[in-house]
Amino acid sequence: MPELRLVVIGATGRIGRALQRRVGCAALRGLARHAPVDSATWADFVQADRRDHAALLRLLDGADVIIDLCAFEAPDSDALVRAWAACARRPRLLILASSLAERSPARWATPIDPQIGLAHEPPPSDAYGLGKRAARTSAETGLSALGAHVITLLLPQVLATDDRDARERRYLDDAQRLGHAQLAGDGQQRPCVITADDAATVMVALAGDAATATSVAAPIERFQVAPPVQPRLDTLVAALLTGAGLPTQRRPHPDADWRGPHSGADELVDGTRLRQRLAASMQVAPQWSDLLRAHGELGRRLAAATHQALQAR
Repeated sequence: MPELRLVVIGATGRIGRALQRRVGCAALRGLARHAPVDSATWADFVQADRRDHAALLRLLDGADVIIDLCAFEAPDSDALVRAWAACARRPRLLILASSLAERSPARWATPIDPQIGLAHEPPPSDAYGLGKRAARTSAETGLSALGAHVITLLLPQVLATDDRDARERRYLDDAQRLGHAQLAGDGQQRPCVITADDAATVMVALAGDAATATSVAAPIERFQVAPPVQPRLDTLVAALLTGAGLPTQRRPHPDADWRGPHSGADELVDGTRLRQRLAASMQVAPQWSDLLRAHGELGRRLAAATHQALQAR
């Protein structure tokens, strides 16, 4: 996508790294509090806080698409709107990473109504969800008033196979110590998980529309993100254990309220509208990652990192 000037806010996180793999650093302009080791290979990289007006303005002015991966509360989006308004040449599109935590889990199996949106739904039940909803509302309201197009993606749990600090690491350590992995519930529930690479593919496909679109059907769009198939929890755990080279014995945890690295409940998420949108954009049904293979790869990498740490002692 060399013709598209793409800016990533939160560029060094899980999805930011996946975007690097997807389009290459030379096609990206990024902002993060911590600079990556390869910052010199980016088209432009600014090490700064996301509320730094000068830093934001430097990256936004003249860009086509902004991908915001770390808007956690309203002031985060307020800062983005102020910088956007100050641009001599404003971007056309914001792709905002929000969370399913914005909605009640009972609503996830229902697509977001494109006309009504989320304003009339019950408020989120925790501080994280409330913050994400406030950030989204601020961005959508402020940027649509400036003539921008905003696409909000409500993401589920995101798995990054290159994440050495993943919460699965302690889970595997406990499994090795106990001689078996522990499951939340009976393991038959289906948590909603996507890989960081899938999230990046979705965002790049939507960003590509900005390069060719002559008009915008709706200034604000909201989509739930979910794979077409959601494997059972015990299957995902078995793949993680196998990848790490551990025995695959699994037992329910005695505490009914305990949660491992995945949810302890069914997460039936309807992502049909997004998949239809992507198929129209890509002219082909989007290919989603094999979640069992991804869990196996994460297990392998975490086991290797643990081995290296022990060797270094």
